[in-house]
Amino acid sequence: MNPANPWDQQPDEPSRAYELFAVYLEAGPSRSIAEMARITGHSDSNLRRYATRFNWKHRAEAHDRELLGRVVTQSTEEREAEHRAQIRAFADQLTCRAARLGDVADRLIALATRSVQTMLDRGEDLDARLLPSVVNAAAALTTLTSDLQSRALGIDELMELLEEDVEQG
Repeated sequence: MNPANPWDQQPDEPSRAYELFAVYLEAGPSRSIAEMARITGHSDSNLRRYATRFNWKHRAEAHDRELLGRVVTQSTEEREAEHRAQIRAFADQLTCRAARLGDVADRLIALATRSVQTMLDRGEDLDARLLPSVVNAAAALTTLTSDLQSRALGIDELMELLEEDVEQG
């Protein structure tokens, strides 16, 4: 039976040889037989025989590539998660800003409505110069509110599409 990974114990590899390989493996990319001999107290020639017979260099390189791949994948996933969180925070800010602007627009409309009603109740003429600017401001705020809400919704939809792509990819 072949091992799942090259760095696993090989079928014909004695336990002692594998234990030494595990120490060699853990030494990282700067590993050397000379350093192994110093650490383990085994002779340099004995370790070289094991290293050659059981292909330690190739197996260790495969292990290093696997570890590097995991680090890169984890780093990429962390960056993507952070980016998604930043996009989510931005969408939340847009939603809050839209709500605040919507409240201001509602208050302006209510103020304009009360002012017109008060003037009508008193029998006064409407000030034609003042009313359009208040109504225009309220309309502009209402439009801006809708735009911000639409952007926030668009970001939500984009986030959903990205999540689907990540799940499928």
